[in-house]
Amino acid sequence: MRLTVRNRNLAYAGLAYFLLLTIGITGYWTLLPVFKNPLDEDTVFVYVGIRVGLEHGWNHLYSIDLQRQYYAMLRPGAPFDELARYLHPPPLAWLYIPLTLLPIPIGFWTALVFQCGLLVAAWYMVAPGKGWGMPRILYLLAAFAWYPVLYELRDGQPVMLVVFAVAACWWLAESGRPWLAGAVLAIGVVKPQVALLVGPCLLVGGYWRIGAAWVAAAGTLALVSIAMLGPSGVKDYLSLLEVARHIVYNRYMTLADIFPDPFAAIAQVGVVILTLVAAFRLRGAPLARLEGKLAIEEVLERMKNIRLDTAGKRTRLDNPMFRGLKTLPMLFDRP
Repeated sequence: MRLTVRNRNLAYAGLAYFLLLTIGITGYWTLLPVFKNPLDEDTVFVYVGIRVGLEHGWNHLYSIDLQRQYYAMLRPGAPFDELARYLHPPPLAWLYIPLTLLPIPIGFWTALVFQCGLLVAAWYMVAPGKGWGMPRILYLLAAFAWYPVLYELRDGQPVMLVVFAVAACWWLAESGRPWLAGAVLAIGVVKPQVALLVGPCLLVGGYWRIGAAWVAAAGTLALVSIAMLGPSGVKDYLSLLEVARHIVYNRYMTLADIFPDPFAAIAQVGVVILTLVAAFRLRGAPLARLEGKLAIEEVLERMKNIRLDTAGKRTRLDNPMFRGLKTLPMLFDRP
């Protein structure tokens, strides 16, 4: 049954109202902690890293003693627990240097607005249709209404920068600029665990220009970072990563929560191989089909342990919406 124009507009208005209501309620409760204290989120660790790098040299960026010292200066009396570390690659600290001109609370809200702007830009590039009209705007409202998006924004993590990099990569590639697309995709190194396999998958999936440009740009950033850190800085970084690998909270979000060592590492290698094989099988497919499959699988992996009730007894696997979402990758496999 086809809807009349009037009924379709009413449906759009009703859905928009529902999404705005969801954004308001979920956004309020999600952002409530930072309304009370913006220094309680991860942006403060970026400030710590920048201060250490600028004042003591980038080779000391991952010095745990200096990070503890500057954290105490920025948050007097706050505990320096096992999660209180700057662990991002150096390019994120370099990118956020202008924020140090602002007090941390203002810097946090500035970074939040910046991340929201990146999400809007990503939506504008990849959402179906053109312009700002209905139903296109509903995709944007749905993105901001989704709790994982609001949580990442509150947490101060640069996830939306990676989302923008992937979206811009697709948009540039579709515009006939594959080399620039690969270079922009390299921005994702600021949080590599989110989209690290996108570049290699494009490379083996038949988009070798994009993949080669990504290798060149990401490799250049890696080499510059290593040169700036020096042997001692690289050693400190690897030491912090080794400690972080054994933190229970971090393991809970990886395959290490399912498999004991060394089987967790074997499982991770297996996932990488299977992902690359899937990309190879999709070689020559439209870029949206390849990236869409990878994106859905990433969403499912990141939401694996989200609890759906306060008792923590039901996971996403008990929810029919997620069972349906899990079938979507098969749609991308169809010719």
